[in-house]
Amino acid sequence: MPMVEFVWWPATHEFLNDIDAVIRPTVAHISSANGCLGIYHGLQEEDKAKFWMVVVWESHAHHQAMMNSADYPLMVGRLKPYFSGELKMNHVEFDKDTAGSFSAPVTTIYFVQSKAGFAAQDSLAHGLEKLSKRTSTTWGATQEDAEMSIVIEGQAVGEVNAGGSELYDGIFEELQKHANIEVLHTKLKLVFGA
Repeated sequence: MPMVEFVWWPATHEFLNDIDAVIRPTVAHISSANGCLGIYHGLQEEDKAKFWMVVVWESHAHHQAMMNSADYPLMVGRLKPYFSGELKMNHVEFDKDTAGSFSAPVTTIYFVQSKAGFAAQDSLAHGLEKLSKRTSTTWGATQEDAEMSIVIEGQAVGEVNAGGSELYDGIFEELQKHANIEVLHTKLKLVFGA
C-alpha cells in the first residue's frame, strides 16, 4: 500500500486569500518527485484557517528521498511565512486504497489515540477493522506514534455526523472505551494525480 503524508497548519490571511497561487510552487516541487502519486489540499471545516495538504507516496522511501533532496529546505522555506502557528505532520500506510476517501465531497479524519494500558494492536484494531469495512473508510497507525491511528472516511455532505449514525453499529462507543478520538472534516481538492 502507498504511504500517505498529512501536513497541516494554521495559515496566514495572505495565504488563505490566494491559496492556489501560493501553494502552486510547492505542489509543482512535490509532484515532480519520483514516487509522488497524488496531492490533495483543502481547509478544515471546523477551522477555516487550518490548511491541509495530503500527499500520496508510492512508499516512505520515495517521500524520504524528496526530503533528502538539496532543494527541499528551499521549498519549505517558501511556505514558512504563511504559517501562523505550528506545522503538524503524520505519515500512515492505510489498510486499503484511500482514493474514495480523499475524493469524496467531505473527508472525515479521525485521530484515534490509545488510552493508557490499551495497545492499538489489541481491541482498538478490532474496532478499527470493523469501521473500515465501510466502502470509503480506511485506517492505519501513524509512523510517528504506534499508539495513534488515523481513520479516514469519504462522505457526502449530508452524511457528516462524526459517527452518530446507526451505520456505525456501536463501533465508536467501543473505540471510545480504549481510545480518545478527535474528529475533523475537510473538503479536499485533487491538485495532482489521478
